[in-house]
Amino acid sequence: MKRVRSTDEVFEKQTKKLTILNRVISYIEQLPNEIFYEIFTYLECCQLFEAFNNLNQRFQHLLSSSYLSFHVQLVSNSISIAEYRARNIIVPNKHRILSLSLLNGWYDDQIFSLLNIDSSFNQLETLVLKNINADQLIPILSNLISLTRLFSLTIYLNDVHQDLGNIYQLIFHLPVLKSIRILARKYPIFTEILSTTNQPCTSIESMTINHRCTYSIIQSFFSITPHLSHLICEELLSSSLLYPSIVLSKLTHISIGNCKLSFTQFIICIKRHCPNVQVLRLITSNDITYLDIDRWEQTIQKYLSHLRKFHLQYYATITQHFSFLPHLWQINGIISPFWLSKQCLFECLFDMNNPSNGQMVYSIKYSKSYVKNHPLNRDKVKLSFSMLADCLDSMKCNDIIANNLEKYLLQKRFNHLKINCQQISINTLIKLVYCLSELLSLQISNLSVSKLRKLSSYEKEIVRITSRKSKIIEISLKQIIEFEQVKFFIDLCPRIEYLNLNCLHDINLEILIRKILIENISHLREVCFHDWKGNMNDFKAMINHQEQFCNYTMKSFDKKISLFRKMY
Repeated sequence: MKRVRSTDEVFEKQTKKLTILNRVISYIEQLPNEIFYEIFTYLECCQLFEAFNNLNQRFQHLLSSSYLSFHVQLVSNSISIAEYRARNIIVPNKHRILSLSLLNGWYDDQIFSLLNIDSSFNQLETLVLKNINADQLIPILSNLISLTRLFSLTIYLNDVHQDLGNIYQLIFHLPVLKSIRILARKYPIFTEILSTTNQPCTSIESMTINHRCTYSIIQSFFSITPHLSHLICEELLSSSLLYPSIVLSKLTHISIGNCKLSFTQFIICIKRHCPNVQVLRLITSNDITYLDIDRWEQTIQKYLSHLRKFHLQYYATITQHFSFLPHLWQINGIISPFWLSKQCLFECLFDMNNPSNGQMVYSIKYSKSYVKNHPLNRDKVKLSFSMLADCLDSMKCNDIIANNLEKYLLQKRFNHLKINCQQISINTLIKLVYCLSELLSLQISNLSVSKLRKLSSYEKEIVRITSRKSKIIEISLKQIIEFEQVKFFIDLCPRIEYLNLNCLHDINLEILIRKILIENISHLREVCFHDWKGNMNDFKAMINHQEQFCNYTMKSFDKKISLFRKMY
């Protein structure tokens, strides 16, 4: 039976090990080869050889060991340096290269002739070709067919107008490819629909199409990619249906950056091809029907039963004749039990910094990342209204607020308001809070431009009326420069429970905290200071030794300090 060592014996043995270890790592040359191999895996191949090659016999042996594989990024502002690295580092070690990235766009044919990416790169798994011309790419793709371990291919095409038909045909012939990403500048063309009648099925599981593409082209891709699980498309254009129903049972993740399909066409696409989608991200501005919550509810329940993450963004340009009312009608069902069960987040961004007349950006998504026990998430869909503008008091903004926005806000029960503006008047701010009577949280991103002026008697009365019906329990303020700014919101929102502050450097935080606590806010549970610049130990001493703070406990993490009221 093994004797159990006493605590002293264990301590003595550990001490001896530490002593030996300290002696071993006193000299880097005494590290075992395994450590160097581990270190070398984090270094780029060309830099590794230029640092350690011919340094001494041991490092020469390490670099030539069959245990070591390389990751190459050939990038240089000098053609001669690039050719030197290709000839003297990459080519002699091509049988040990796992990934190869050619990141310059000016490589001439001499570089590609030197590298000659063929079956001799027998360990190559990942290839990245950046800013390459189509006439350079096609011969390379023809050679890649001989690579039996090439799993990932990324191509950044440099041509202004490219015919991608032949390129995709060659890619689909690569025997073990799992992931393909193609980025094309401007608008690529397809001289003809891809011929996939006699095309064997590919092993591709992930496709990123970073260029404009029609639905008919996507259908042709679907016909030969039965293992496809992830699809990203930058822009999807409408076109006729050319193929019979092709079900991709493994396709679980879809992201479309600019969908030009009508809502009906998109749903047909889902029905025909994607019954098992789990993650769906979609950006569109083409058809207001995309904001019909009732139709989305029916579609998800009927055709997307596996969906667990959903993010829809709809862009609408604000013009002189813009009306919010059709949008209100479309999103009216957001508070149904279905969306409540999904912990849905509905966001509306009023963006007046857009180069045109401004835009509304509607966003609907599942958001299960929220803290479930947070008061703002109890039995509610989170309805968020954000305003983004350099100044909310310009003539253009005031006209829209007066004629349209106020009606919109009065008819929709938003419970979160976020304002990101460099300037906003007291009147505008009070008006927004008054209109949004169901608000639970308020976030102001910039209060540093000017100090709050003294309120008129009329404004004080409006604040009093607004405060009586205010339901706001969380306030987040950034760029605080004086206590009067915080005081204004405390008076406007007397039911506040959570106060988040981000202050500028020149404000005395100790005085600010004292003044906040002197207000004796009856419902206040937590005060949080973000991006804390002061001395943490001095702050702790103040909290622990002054009677004024006896009802609060403190927690700190990184540059964040929180004061919690003790609940008895």
